[in-house]
Amino acid sequence: MALKDSAGASQHTGSHGLDALLSLRAIGCLMVLVAHCQPPREFFWVLGYDFSWLFFAGGGIAVRMFFVLSGYLMGKAFYTGRYLLNYRSILEFYRNRLLRIAPLYYFAIFFLAIFVYSQSLAIENWGYLLRLLTFTYNHSLPLLFNAPLWTLSTEVQFYLVVPFIFALLQPRLRRLHEITIAAIAVVVFVSIYRWVIWITPLKMNLIAYWYTPLIANLDVFLLGFLVNPLLRCDRVRLGWESWTLKRNFWKSWQSPIAIAPIALLYLWTSFHIYYGELRNLPGHPGGIQTAIAFFLFPLMTAIATAIFIAIVEFDPPTKAGDRLPKSSQLSVQTCLNNPLRIIEVFGHLSYGIYVWHWPILGQIAPIFTADLPLESFTRKLIATFLLSTVVAIVTFYLVERPAARWKRYRWRSRQS
Repeated sequence: MALKDSAGASQHTGSHGLDALLSLRAIGCLMVLVAHCQPPREFFWVLGYDFSWLFFAGGGIAVRMFFVLSGYLMGKAFYTGRYLLNYRSILEFYRNRLLRIAPLYYFAIFFLAIFVYSQSLAIENWGYLLRLLTFTYNHSLPLLFNAPLWTLSTEVQFYLVVPFIFALLQPRLRRLHEITIAAIAVVVFVSIYRWVIWITPLKMNLIAYWYTPLIANLDVFLLGFLVNPLLRCDRVRLGWESWTLKRNFWKSWQSPIAIAPIALLYLWTSFHIYYGELRNLPGHPGGIQTAIAFFLFPLMTAIATAIFIAIVEFDPPTKAGDRLPKSSQLSVQTCLNNPLRIIEVFGHLSYGIYVWHWPILGQIAPIFTADLPLESFTRKLIATFLLSTVVAIVTFYLVERPAARWKRYRWRSRQS
């Protein structure tokens, strides 16, 4: 998922500018942590109005933001020519994806199976453990394990079909109307699938049939994927470049315009989760309760995130062939020059934080309970964030970075 993949070259207003895609990944990871720590209701009042809903962003919204990022970045890897449609290059794509995901994923599974979820090692649970090991875990198994790992199963399933999607769409999507028709077709197809789930007994198991399957998230992945041909469409580029050159608009307003749809998405979904879904209301059943969340949340998340990506990734010439400068490499000095770039650090650590936060939360939740719901929530959130970050840093250097170096070594040795 986008939690794991290296962000593409985002556009910035200066050499020390913030990497937009990494920042979005970091913010999405924080949204997941807040949602899983279950903020209390009616704890934040201003002038007699309850603004507690501002803390009720759904973890599912963040996960689908990651999926859109993943769809864009995987498509970009092929559209930029990093991978080609031949046997050797496609195998290279699969190998690099596994090298990015599998080391930490399998390390976490074996560590957690031994030290946290030891019941998974019982013979009767080996079949469920095999589902985890083969990226077919869908969060609905009776085996108690690290629930958020389902996203990685869905991600890997998407990676398997990326080369075929590119081979199918790349020669056919050259014009704006072709891209638009493709996007509408994908949305209609997945909406029909969701409608079938909604009107049949399959609705009784939304996790297995609506939340986790690849087919139920295909519109989210593909709308991110379709940003690539959109950015390369001549009609789009000429129109945006003309606007930029004539009005000198882009440099000043690119960031606010990009942030606007994400901010509106956050406010709308948080408000509905609080007042429509009645999330975390004592005695109220959890899960999706309304058609708005069932049908519109995934679609609007995909659209808002795709717009964000398209805006921050669009690279118009500012004058006589000059381009907006790219962000300089992340370092202590660049963070001192622009403290906001610390967010990028958490973007790089977000994969590890995401993988470790659930079992950490499960272990510390009983310790940090309190009489006041707000105090309990705050304790759990701070402790989970800090401990997950520490463990993520350790596994980043012990697991992720060695695997990345091995990948680069193998690539260079093959080219030499």
